[in-house]
Amino acid sequence: APLRADLPGSVSGTLSASGRGFDPQSDVTVAFGNLAGKLRGARVSGGGSVSRSAGTLSFDRVRVAAGGTSLALDGRAGAQLDLRYTLSSSDLSLLVPGGHGELEASGMVRGKGAEPALVSSAHGRGLSYAGFTAERLDAEVDFDPGDPQHLTKIDARVGNLRFGGKTVDNALLTLSGPAADTRAHLEAHASGLALSADAAGAFAHQLFQGQLTALTVKGRDALDLSLDHAVGLEAAATHLRLEWLCLKGTPGGVCADADWSPQHWSA
Repeated sequence: APLRADLPGSVSGTLSASGRGFDPQSDVTVAFGNLAGKLRGARVSGGGSVSRSAGTLSFDRVRVAAGGTSLALDGRAGAQLDLRYTLSSSDLSLLVPGGHGELEASGMVRGKGAEPALVSSAHGRGLSYAGFTAERLDAEVDFDPGDPQHLTKIDARVGNLRFGGKTVDNALLTLSGPAADTRAHLEAHASGLALSADAAGAFAHQLFQGQLTALTVKGRDALDLSLDHAVGLEAAATHLRLEWLCLKGTPGGVCADADWSPQHWSA
């Protein structure tokens, strides 16, 4: 049976495996090569080896291509990460079921698995997945939360982002500075609405703690609101807390706070 119904075709190649014992956690090495065949009419090629030892996966010259999509992977992944990758795809649906678009990405991930350092570059066009679409995506990332002296540099931009009938014409997110003094800037523009925000604080143990120092919202009908004063901000992958804030200006003012997690939210 095919691994994916949306990728009809067949692939052949050579395969060898060696290891110790038959326990699911046993050490094992699998080498493959001379891949040939077609998937959805795209010619397949590649080879490499993957091994597992003491719970760590190692990738040695893994090179796989299908039509206009290619992936190169080297390094290891376990409690410590040291991975280098290059991805080039003119059709993401070959990699991600339901995905579409073009993507060029390369970089490295290293350090502790919970808080790895990441140096990466990504550029996409005509992207779509799970109801989200983006005409373009450009990101440059240099981030090492484990090194307090490292200067973070993140610049991510997206154009014509659509979801649920809503469109963001363009958005920009930048982060800079060492982990103890990280500066963040966000801009977003949609039809008749513009938002800009700045924050400053420290990033440690997967948590940003600091202050929202500026927030402006401008739009139609003379809408022009600005943050009255800086307020506390905490942000992590699974939690966001924003202390009571007030936006003042034209035509009036509004005050609110926010607390979000996957389990609940309040505002």
